[in-house]
Amino acid sequence: MDTIPLPDQVSELYNDLLSRCAPNEHKDWGLAITALKLLAITHRPFSILELSWAVTLHTAHHVTTVDDLSKLVDHKKLMSIIQPFIADVELDDLRKYQVQLIDESLKDSIKKKWATNHSNPDASGDDGQRYRSAEALILDICVRYLLLEEIGVKLVFSEEQIAISELPQASDLFNDEKDPVKYNSHCSWEAWEEDMTRFNPTERGLGEFFVYASCYWPEYYRLVTAEALPSLASIEKLCQADSNRICNWTQQNRRPGCAMPPRFPFDSQLYDPLSITCLYGSVDMLHVMLRDSDFDNGNFLKMTATKAADQILQWETCPDSGYFFWIRDLFFRLIIRRWRESSVSRPDWEDAFALIDLMTDQMVQQQRGYELCGRDEQQPVICVFCGAQPGNSPEYIAAARALAHELHAANAKLVYGGGTKGLMGEVAKTLVSLSGPSAVHGFIPEALVAHYPDANVGRQAEGKAQEDGKQPERMLAPGSSPAEGEYGRITIVDSMHERKQKMAEEVLAGGPGSGFVALPGGYGTLEEVAEVVTWNQLGIHDRGIVLLNVNGFWDGLVTWIEMAAQRGFVGQANKGIMVECKEVEEVIGALKAYKPSGGRLNLSWGSK
Repeated sequence: MDTIPLPDQVSELYNDLLSRCAPNEHKDWGLAITALKLLAITHRPFSILELSWAVTLHTAHHVTTVDDLSKLVDHKKLMSIIQPFIADVELDDLRKYQVQLIDESLKDSIKKKWATNHSNPDASGDDGQRYRSAEALILDICVRYLLLEEIGVKLVFSEEQIAISELPQASDLFNDEKDPVKYNSHCSWEAWEEDMTRFNPTERGLGEFFVYASCYWPEYYRLVTAEALPSLASIEKLCQADSNRICNWTQQNRRPGCAMPPRFPFDSQLYDPLSITCLYGSVDMLHVMLRDSDFDNGNFLKMTATKAADQILQWETCPDSGYFFWIRDLFFRLIIRRWRESSVSRPDWEDAFALIDLMTDQMVQQQRGYELCGRDEQQPVICVFCGAQPGNSPEYIAAARALAHELHAANAKLVYGGGTKGLMGEVAKTLVSLSGPSAVHGFIPEALVAHYPDANVGRQAEGKAQEDGKQPERMLAPGSSPAEGEYGRITIVDSMHERKQKMAEEVLAGGPGSGFVALPGGYGTLEEVAEVVTWNQLGIHDRGIVLLNVNGFWDGLVTWIEMAAQRGFVGQANKGIMVECKEVEEVIGALKAYKPSGGRLNLSWGSK
């Protein structure tokens, strides 16, 4: 049933109904659209007040306090607008979790329209420009709410509430046992908390959306991707070490039902933006934080990497998970880097390296110790052939970015054609942003570098090149030489042949898993792939060659290889010289598992 498309008539019916309830030119339209989007993606039903506060905050961009926001909220108006789209609610019970869409078909319609808008680069509208995913929208609202001034000043619990919480609960008054009754899986949290003392954050001035924002923002934080990340400054402020703000939302997060006893232990004083991002954030957000944050700006704990790694060890529930090991590796590398760069002897380095000692046995078992401490000696080198144009589908750029992330995760070095545009520029720039400029080496023929004595001539040449369908890939003043930068290290060579030879030499000098990958491209990409395949067939190299077949781009070439083998032009043993991968995640594994074909000739670079 999930694969059955939503009938167009149903979508049109909902759109017509929405137009009647909230005319597009009226501000009510923004309220209704935001409310319906939130209802389509929420983890649980909203209360009337929760939804009203969230929608109002989204449409009131300059609100900075809970008090100011409360004056703008009109829950009666919002409910009257969206009434045809929601299931029956008790209007007198404003805090009951009850507001949800009337039917799954409406949820599907909203998500379908959202996906259509975001796949269309010409789509207009506020959300169409700012929020690339449903998770990004609701995460933005949650984070903005938790950054309101009162939440960083007031405390969620009074001293009186803390004292009361330490007293025996109703069920424990006549219980002689010393330990409190603990939750077990035979009952629900709601049943377990039924007779417990409760608190109301609104009485402390934290507003009606505080509970939802505190409890669910981490759920959306782990889902955001590179195209829709929250600002680093907002996350650092939200999770600032030893702040009232991180204390408040974490206290609420472990009490989603507002019962005084928490559902799990969590000491906010042990956490900061890095450890929170490690535990709850997406991989893309962690990359950005490690790359761009100033760990000495007062938002982070001292020895932040050490303490974050310690929390990973304590909270991990999947010991064999490669994802968790990968995150640990990042922190261990950060610890090692800080230790190397430190000019001061610090007594707490012993504690830092004690964490690595804890992992020694597992790293040996999984052969990860050498990767951590001897990375450069066995680093795989992967040459990527691809177009200097982006193509006419966003899938191609997305694949280039995703491939860069896979290279980074595999600690691989990239060699490529030195261009700064299209897929070529995207894969290089993305990997530099993740691994640094030393991880990328481009080779570009001098003929493709525009040497012009003045900007006017340069602009004319660039315009001429655009007419010819090929843009100059680098603009340099006479006598200058490129340095490591946004696209890595660039070396200028004399010819196209030398370009390919230099790239191949770096691949052959790389560690296990080195090889060649072809993204979509034009004539040049096809020629490069054909040459390294021929070199492999002749025995010049034995490295893997992967066709990353994005959305069927290489289907014609795959079919041609099969036909050439059937008609006797390609040996059956050599059909598999190139390996087809349809998903980016398969590429690194395919290169590591690559086996040379049995039909290759035993030649070498020095043969004539």
